[in-house]
Amino acid sequence: MTKEGKWYQKPLRIVELIDNFGEFVIPGRNSRKEISQQKIMHANTKHLHIMGYNSGIDLDKLYFETSARTKVQQDQLTEHLEIAHQEGIRVIVYFNVHHGAEKYQEWAQCGPDGKPIVMHYGRGWGICVNSNFRKIALQIAADLGRYNIDGLFLDGPIFMQDGCYCPECTRLFKEQTGYEPPKPPYENKEMLVQWSEFRTKCLADFLKEMKEALKNNNPEAIIYCNANGLIPPRATGRDNRSLAEHVDILAAEGGFIFYIQPNLIPVWKPGAAAKLLETQASGKPRVIFLCGNHKPWDCYALPGTETELMFAQTAANGASPWYAILKDNLKTEGAVAATKMLEILERLEDDLTGTSSAAKVALVWSQSTEDYYGTGVDYSDFTASETKKDVHGHSQEAFNGYYEALVRAHIPFDVIDDISLTDGTLSRYRMVLLPNTACMCDEAAGALRAFVKSGGNLLASFAASLYDYSGTMRKDFALSDVFGLSYADKILGTFDYDYVATAKGSDEILGPMQEPLPAPPNALAVRVTTAKPLLMLYEKLSARYIALPPVSEYPAMTVNTFGKGKAFYLASDADQFYWTHRIPEHLQWLTSPVLNTVTQQVRIGNVPQTVELIVRRQGENKLLIHLINFTGNMHRPITEIVSLSNIEIRFEGLRPKRVKALISQKELAVIQSPETLTVTLPYLDCYEVISCEY
Repeated sequence: MTKEGKWYQKPLRIVELIDNFGEFVIPGRNSRKEISQQKIMHANTKHLHIMGYNSGIDLDKLYFETSARTKVQQDQLTEHLEIAHQEGIRVIVYFNVHHGAEKYQEWAQCGPDGKPIVMHYGRGWGICVNSNFRKIALQIAADLGRYNIDGLFLDGPIFMQDGCYCPECTRLFKEQTGYEPPKPPYENKEMLVQWSEFRTKCLADFLKEMKEALKNNNPEAIIYCNANGLIPPRATGRDNRSLAEHVDILAAEGGFIFYIQPNLIPVWKPGAAAKLLETQASGKPRVIFLCGNHKPWDCYALPGTETELMFAQTAANGASPWYAILKDNLKTEGAVAATKMLEILERLEDDLTGTSSAAKVALVWSQSTEDYYGTGVDYSDFTASETKKDVHGHSQEAFNGYYEALVRAHIPFDVIDDISLTDGTLSRYRMVLLPNTACMCDEAAGALRAFVKSGGNLLASFAASLYDYSGTMRKDFALSDVFGLSYADKILGTFDYDYVATAKGSDEILGPMQEPLPAPPNALAVRVTTAKPLLMLYEKLSARYIALPPVSEYPAMTVNTFGKGKAFYLASDADQFYWTHRIPEHLQWLTSPVLNTVTQQVRIGNVPQTVELIVRRQGENKLLIHLINFTGNMHRPITEIVSLSNIEIRFEGLRPKRVKALISQKELAVIQSPETLTVTLPYLDCYEVISCEY
């Protein structure tokens, strides 16, 4: 079930309790009281703040034995470890390696102007791992390794979006490349790639050295860091594939919400991060950080419903939760909900151990596209908001729209990245989706070509494969032959109130639709070679309230048979537009080809679109069906879930002998018909896990 049975490869329930944000560590703190509270919350692991600070790491306030400290403080770590271990709770020490107190300006990252950069929090410096902080950090890691700690968590490391141009980084980059570091607006794409790779390598090298320093003294202690969720690596320097080589767990802040207007944040954000990390972790455990506070108000707790949904998504996608809350907020409904969910996860620990996704559909989140195509960056604890640089095709919003569509169509799917296209991962799937995956190397295009030719299926939108890995535009799609069309070197639009027509026979694949249909804002002009049009663009209207113009010569959607497989192509940014406008027929464009091409072994009925279906396997004889109910009170934060009843679960090609709803602890009767097997779930509140044994 788990490799060598190591403790951290089983589901973790990590709880971090924070005294306050002025002084994380209080000398003489009551360790027993804190650990007792974590025990009540059903934690089996904890993060421990043993380095007090006001606005970043402070060497005057290290409450353990280390030669790095500049002021002697009481050792609070020894007693805390003893009590926690007596209570069966593992202790992972928290170490902030991205945020330094004001007095350590010599550690600071510098911007292109050579001036130190203040962290996004409004005070303290962004720490550079190439500064003299590195030597101090390695000493602290080594000294912590002399304690019987269970692990070390590094909050960071990161590079700021416009850092680091400090003297040491400038020297290192010039030594390695022969050039001065490039500066915004990064007009030389080759230099931008080198700069991105340099920053990525610096962070990975730092992490590697920290791991060695810790494990030289404590080989059994684990180490992990704050890696990336759905954030372009160029924004932070963090590349999950590189970091995963040097950690025991891959983790990210998928559950830090909201920062901006809540209705703009995907309700499925923690689940998306968990899906991506499963792809990138190479079999290592994953943790999703779930903050109990409503960002950016760090002292105000999230509602209970939002909290439950974050936990449900994390567990349903095979990851473990880390939950942090202020001690002053322990009586809030959010903290109560967290305790409820942690109790459920403790009860279901055996069922959640050693599972893997059973999805046959893969949605691509392309790191190279996010880095070099011109998408923006969302606001987070580590990034400032950044608008997209290109007037056409926001790739993150395209991904969001397709993700939303798949959830609403109840299609189980994984999130994969660029490397997944070339490392053999494609063999797991029957269909791959490319939401404006503009940047693609020749090797990835070749792997997708072989995938479709051998019987796989593909759906791509807008500029998919029209650019190389670093964002240089090609003359034609790298997948032109697979799509059965060519790029006509023209962007159509902007369509403000224009239309799309259906082509003959399109209803066989897309289903019945109104006509005419709203056109998404932008489309690429393409010329069909072997593809068959499913949708056609009308000519652009010159004004509103006039007669429809003729149908144009350009298709809006096509299908092409290529070898044994099929390739669908959306010429418009329909996935991006679905994220913002939710036209029902656009949902059909995105999901009907999947439903008509890939056999769904598990389908659900008598449910609204706001229930997500996730299917995972445990061994050869057990399938776990996770149902997450997002049916709330029509605003964010969600404060109430609308419960559902009599949900139909249909099996195709599967014959379970025993079906049980694990959270409600109810056996479900299996009803057999000539075509299918069906079970009915009597009641669904926020979350249910259904075990199907064969």
